[in-house]
Amino acid sequence: MSVPFRIDLADHVIGIAALYDETRVFYLDYLTDAFPSFHVKITPADIAFEREKSNREAIVEGCAPAAHSNEYLEGLAVYRHRYLKRHEPIREETLCKRFCRHPATP
Repeated sequence: MSVPFRIDLADHVIGIAALYDETRVFYLDYLTDAFPSFHVKITPADIAFEREKSNREAIVEGCAPAAHSNEYLEGLAVYRHRYLKRHEPIREETLCKRFCRHPATP
């Protein structure tokens, strides 16, 4: 099942086909009816990639891997797709500072 919606994020309208309704709710303040400039379809493989990436980063930082929900990881996948579609280099440290929390941070 797909949860389709559109968001206006950083001056780009993105059509999203999410797996979880919670992702649409997360973007509630950004929902729009405008025509999207591109589309993103999140797959279970995208979520698995985000989980593995998070686990690798935790090991490098000397922390236990966090038990992130699929819904949270889907939100990260949307951001990553946005950067890829805009053909911008992904700066992992920038994404992590902006969207990740250190396990010790409340």
